[in-house]
Amino acid sequence: MDFIKANTLFDQESAEAEVDRYIAQPGQAVTYKVGESAIKDLREKYVNSKDFPEIDVKKVHTAILNCQGPLDLLESCVQHHFQQRGLIKVEEPEVGTDESVVESS
Repeated sequence: MDFIKANTLFDQESAEAEVDRYIAQPGQAVTYKVGESAIKDLREKYVNSKDFPEIDVKKVHTAILNCQGPLDLLESCVQHHFQQRGLIKVEEPEVGTDESVVESS
């Protein structure tokens, strides 16, 4: 509790709620960091690449926010989003593979 209060702007009640949340859901912080890492990787791939000069960080974030589903399908959904808008060309998957992509409207 002392660490949270010393390193954040949380009051006592908020610090206690934060500690209770981590105790009740210890994997939550790990899953947050895994998702953060996946988003950073996508930003790095599209924004900092010379292969996609017309894609900026705003377009990457918009694509991510338009995707629904598990994290392992996020990259294919983002690719689909960009392909639909003519920003990238993606090779067609081989016949017989299952690459389900869900993009919200």
